[in-house]
Amino acid sequence: MHLVAQHGLEKGDGSASKRIDMVRRLVNAIRSSSRASHILHTVQRNAGRNERQLITDAPTRWLSVYDMLECFLNQRECIQAVALSGALNDYEGDVPATMDWPILSFYLKVIDMETHKSHSTSASIGAETVETICSGGSR
Repeated sequence: MHLVAQHGLEKGDGSASKRIDMVRRLVNAIRSSSRASHILHTVQRNAGRNERQLITDAPTRWLSVYDMLECFLNQRECIQAVALSGALNDYEGDVPATMDWPILSFYLKVIDMETHKSHSTSASIGAETVETICSGGSR
């Protein structure tokens, strides 16, 4: 499933990969900075949200890019406040521009659609087909 979703995002001009890399670098920068993490938690608390650490993706975990994007998008205002606070002065990467946020939301929907598509495809195989495949083709 992860490969299907990843393949869906890698089609085109590569801008999806670049934006996802931007999110990954920013999440890692906030997580690795005690000052940025403190500001994130303060902003979350002041906004009446639960204090949450941002989620990073892991190449070995299916749909971790989905989890990272979903968390990132849900924490948009808090992340923007951290970026504006100056807590990331040493961070050399980009911060999402206004136009990036809806595009990132679209990527999240693409991953979700690809995941559901692969679930329905694998579910439609049927027990008899799986049994035939597992038995080496002979029944």
